[in-house]
Order: sequence, then structure tokens, then C-alpha cells
Amino acid sequence: MTLANACPKPEPREKSKRKPVSKASPKTIAKNGGKLPFSSIAKPTPEEIRERQEQKRKKFTPAVLDGLKPYTSMPRQSSPMPERTKRIPKVNPKRAAKRDKGYAAGLKRYHASETAKIVKARADGRCEFLVADDAERIPRVIAVRVDRPAPKGYSRCNQPCRAMQDHHLTYARFGGDELPEDIVRGEPGCHEYVEAMKAAHRRRRRSA
Repeated sequence: MTLANACPKPEPREKSKRKPVSKASPKTIAKNGGKLPFSSIAKPTPEEIRERQEQKRKKFTPAVLDGLKPYTSMPRQSSPMPERTKRIPKVNPKRAAKRDKGYAAGLKRYHASETAKIVKARADGRCEFLVADDAERIPRVIAVRVDRPAPKGYSRCNQPCRAMQDHHLTYARFGGDELPEDIVRGEPGCHEYVEAMKAAHRRRRRSA
């Protein structure tokens, strides 16, 4: 007699059709708001899965589809795709801080130069920016070299102001070597408007 005949294999046990009882304690159920936790919920039996699939098939039979009302509302229109624009590079904080520091140093050298004194004496406390004669005209304020004639439709502001600001038309000689013609001196309101228009123009160029 061989060892296999002496120890026969046990017969396979029939699988129970009963659902497994949840092992969650009453304390766990109370913590979960009176519901069984997801890990302790019994899994559906194969018979229940087949029954659910059969119910789904019955919902979409030809007889049911024929009884449905046709879709009469307007289809949803997709919005047009936006135009592709150039990617705006991110600002480097270290590089921006270095640039601001250099700009502040150059501005300090300009205020200590002879050009700043000449510009201050030339303006004599009056704004040198050009303002549009028509209030609806854009841009409303522009900056042009003082030694050049004003464009058509613009005239000198000439408003008296104590807190005057200097506007650089070019930065080619920035840092104390500016010429008097490179600077336009005026009131803060006109200066801020011109700077805002320049910033908007730069943004349009970068996104084009």
C-alpha cells in the first residue's frame, strides 16, 4: 500500500450561500454614524451580481428605447478655443531684486547729477507732459521730448505741482549720464498714467 492510498484526499466542502456576518463591533458602528464600515461590508454573491446585470439589461431593451421621447432641446455648443499665446516666463525673485537694486542706485546717481538740476530749473514747478485736448482721446497723456513740438491734438499740461517726478524717455544713458532732453518732469498723476500705458503695451507684446 502506497502512502497516497493510505492518506486519501478529503472531499471538497460545499460553499455556503449565506452572506458572511460583519465582524464590526457595536462601538465601531456607533463611531461610523450607525453604518457599517466599508471594510466590514459583506461582498455580494455571484447570484446577486448576475441578477443586477440582468436588471440593467432590461432597462435598455428595444421596447423600452422605442417608448422614450426624442431629444428636442438644442445641443450644447462648444466654446471656441482660445488663440495660442506665448508663454509668459516666471519672475526670478533674485534677478528681480538685483535689477531693482541697480535701478535704485542709478536713480540715486541721476538725482545727484547736474542734469537733474537743469531739468528742475527748466520745469520751474510746472508739468511738462502732453495732455490730449479731447477728454475721450486715448492715450490721454503722453511724454515727448521737450525740445520737440507737441503732436496734433496735444498740448503742454503746465499744471503747477510741488511733488514733481522725473520720467525717463530712454535708459541708454541711465545712471547720471542722462541728457536734459531724455527727461520729462511732471506731476505724479501724469507720470503714473504714462507708466501704466507703457506696462499695458509691454504685456500686449509679451502675449502676442
